[in-house]
Formats: sequence, structure tokens, C-alpha cells
Amino acid sequence: MIEIMKTERQIGYLLLIFSLVSSGVKSQPSTFYTGKTDTLYSEILKEKRPLFIYLPDDYESSETRYPVIFILDGESRCAHAVPTIAFMVENKLMPPSIIVGIPNIDRNRDFLPGNGENLNVKDSSSNFLNFLTSELFIFLEKRYKTGEYRILIGHSFGGVFSLYALINQPDAFDGYIMIDPAFSFLSNNLNSSIARFFKDRPDFPKSVYISGRSGPGMTEMGIQNVDSIMKTFAPKNFRLKTQEYTGENHTSIAFKTIYDGLQFTYEGYIVPKMFVFPGNGVFIVGKPFAATITTKEPCDIRYTLDGTTPTESSLLISAVPDTITSYYSLPDISINNPCTLKLWVPSRFSTSEVVTCVYVKGLPMNPQKIAGKLRNGIRFKYYEGYWDRLPDLSKLKPAETGIMESIRFNDSFKKDSFAVQYEALVNIKEDGYYDIGLFSDDGSRLYFNNRLMVDNDGLHDASDLPNYRLYLNKGYYPIRIDYFEQAGDEVLNFILIKYPWTRNSNIFCPKELLFYKE
Repeated sequence: MIEIMKTERQIGYLLLIFSLVSSGVKSQPSTFYTGKTDTLYSEILKEKRPLFIYLPDDYESSETRYPVIFILDGESRCAHAVPTIAFMVENKLMPPSIIVGIPNIDRNRDFLPGNGENLNVKDSSSNFLNFLTSELFIFLEKRYKTGEYRILIGHSFGGVFSLYALINQPDAFDGYIMIDPAFSFLSNNLNSSIARFFKDRPDFPKSVYISGRSGPGMTEMGIQNVDSIMKTFAPKNFRLKTQEYTGENHTSIAFKTIYDGLQFTYEGYIVPKMFVFPGNGVFIVGKPFAATITTKEPCDIRYTLDGTTPTESSLLISAVPDTITSYYSLPDISINNPCTLKLWVPSRFSTSEVVTCVYVKGLPMNPQKIAGKLRNGIRFKYYEGYWDRLPDLSKLKPAETGIMESIRFNDSFKKDSFAVQYEALVNIKEDGYYDIGLFSDDGSRLYFNNRLMVDNDGLHDASDLPNYRLYLNKGYYPIRIDYFEQAGDEVLNFILIKYPWTRNSNIFCPKELLFYKE
């Protein structure tokens, strides 16, 4: 099933190309959160509760079920928490999440358990907790694509409530961030409540991050006491970090705590960037090939070949450092039949993307019969305009046309707000499998032999390399590449590489193979 990569494949060479072409390419920010208001009437609290809902930018187009972050004091905390989370998601420090801000109606009633005598007392805090778990959770599950992983963020009295939730309904949340919590409000019975709680739970894989102001603030708020009790009685798989901050006040500490708390909660989270060759393709019966996978991060990958979603028990391959670059290589996966390959990186947060590669049964592609004289080069049509996606260039009048020796940008082209259409014949000199693809910033499409084979449209940086594997008989094949650039770096490369790769393989199509008809 698995074929270890051989030295002659020189995957390190391909990785080196990736690292060179991707370095220095300016990434265009893409992660933001769209806010909306929602309302839920609570039968438990006998009141209407407003909600602030923030959804990641890919929410509508994704099938992902997202972790949920619940923020108490939503009317004040969301203003800085939401952009902080967006920044962390953009920089792959945590997964995209649904953010639920819960504004206050009666803060003391909801957050403070009884008169502070006992964490287990049944009172208005119990009602508020039941509202969250029995009403709000169900409401969100019905209306939004929520996952199972939940985080609760509470400040001051909200931190007290977070501890109350941990003790009274420990299965409700997976992570807790308690910002300068006023534990001193609680009585000495707190010690025995926490001790009894952990004594009954030798297995408790939760995360708790507690912040406090260094110096007297730690003792005045009762934080040192709670930290000591938890460290004494908590099981080994309970993750706890208590952080003292200097130079902060009771309000300003919230800003740093949310960032550091989420980073602690999601410690070990990675979003491996997989480069898969072929990303999709045609399988010729009797001519097996291998799928080659590389990543930017060390990871294990589970995969299936029957189209089912991989699980923890699926076939496993593990990444090892590449000796040439900072990338990681994985064993090749042998493709012996038409199939759908799905790859997934196991994560305790269950949010990793499943990469799907479809290899359909097909026949070798035949070249076009070309009449007339051919010359080296490629025809182009240049357009000016501002677009978010590729326009229908056939309906536009080009600002410039001509012939160039290879796919490039003329000095006469603008740096931004333009599009180019390239047309040529590519000379395939030997029968066999070939990988074709596009590497671009911004959008591009590749038509090969008059068929759309690679669609890399839209606004994006040059960090992806969508590709397709074909079996080509030798001869001339027409290609057309449509490309547009809105702003930033203009990047376009046409990938044409014969499989299997060799030490001297060139990933980019050489100009000597490009022709136009007079």
C-alpha cells in the first residue's frame, strides 16, 4: 500500500522550489469575522437574552463544524476578543471558531453563586449555567455549525462563574479562561469543594488558564489559593496555567489574557500545509503511480483510498524532516486503481481539514493535429481593470496584444489591476504521466487541450499549487491560461513536469516547449 520515497525522486528538489517561490510573497489577509445579533428567550431565566454571534469568513462555504468560544460580558469583551481571535486564526495559532458574546442583564445575579458559602449551592448562578447548557447550546446547534469543543471566557465575577461551571457541569466546556477572577468572593469552603471535585475525577482532560495581577493582586483576589488547591489535587491530564502580569490593571489585563489563554488552550495546534501530487488526475488502467505528500509541519496523516472520511484508525503515514529544506516528507502512497484519496491530520480539536484527491479512470489524451508553421513563443492579450475574480475576457477589449517567448509580464503591464490571457501549443515529447498546475497571485485558470483542468481563481497569495495528472501521448496540445492581478505581488507560473520526477526535473514549463502557429 505504501511505497517509501526513493532518492531518485528528489522530492527535496521540489520542496526547495516551493520554499523559493513562496518566500517573499506577500500574503493577503483573508481571515475576518462577520458579526450579527441574535436573540433567545430563556424559559429558565424568564427573559429574552441578546447574543452577539461572530462567524469566520469561510463559514458559508465550509462544511466544517466549528469550536465555540463563549465570552461573558460580551458587550465589552468582544470588542478586543474578536480581532484577537481573528489574528490568531490567520496566523494558524488556533482553529477558526464561532464566537458567542453574551451581554449582561443582571451580572451579579448570573455570575455569583449564592452568598459565596458553597460552590455547589443551587441558586441564580445555577439557573444561568442551566440556561447555557440546556438552552443556549441547543439553540446554537440548531442554527449554526457548532462543533463539540467549547471554551468559556470570564472576567472578574465572570471568572468566578467559570470556576462554578467547571465544578458543577464539568462536561459543558473543554477550556476555561479566567481573567483576574474574584475568587476571594468565595468562602473557605472553596478549598474543600475543589478538592472533592478532583478526588472523584482521576481522568479530567480539560484546560484552565487563570490570570492575575502580580503582587498583592494575586492574594487579594484569592488566585494563589485556587492555583495551589488545583495543583495539589488535579489529575495529571488536567492542564492548568496561572499567569501573573505586571503593569496591568483589573481592566487592561483582559487584553493579554485572552491571547495568552487561547494560545495555552490550543498548544500543539497545527494546520499542516499539504502539497499533494497529484491533487487530482486521471488513472490509466495498468499504469499505477504514487501520490507524493509534503508538509510544512511535522505531523501524522491518516488516509483512506475508498472515499470515506479518515478516522483515528485509518491508515497512517508520518512526516520526517527533509534534508534539503525546512519542509517534511512523507511516504508515497501507491495508487493502483481509480480511487478517491482522503487525507486528514488527527487533532484533539477535531478541526483539521480533510484533503480530497480524486483519481478517475480514463484514457491517454491524444494531441491535436497541427497544420501550418510553428514558432517558439506564446501569444498574449493584456487587459486593464479591477476584479475580485476572473472576468470573461472574451467580452473585453484588450489594451495590448502580442507574442512573447514565455509566460511573463511585459514592462508595459501595470503592477496592479490587470489581466492577461496566454495561448500556446505545448510540445509533449514522450508518452507518459504529466503533472500540470498553476502557481499564482491572484487568480488563474488553466485550459489544457481545450478543457478546464486547473481552477485557481479568486483573491489569494501564491501559497497553493493546484495540480492535475494526465497521461499524454506525445505531440502538440493547446493551452490557455487566464490570469488577473488585483493588488500586491504579481505571480504566475505554469507547472509542467513529467512523472516520475528525476534529479533533473524542472517543475516549470521550459520556454523551449511553447509554440504558436503563424
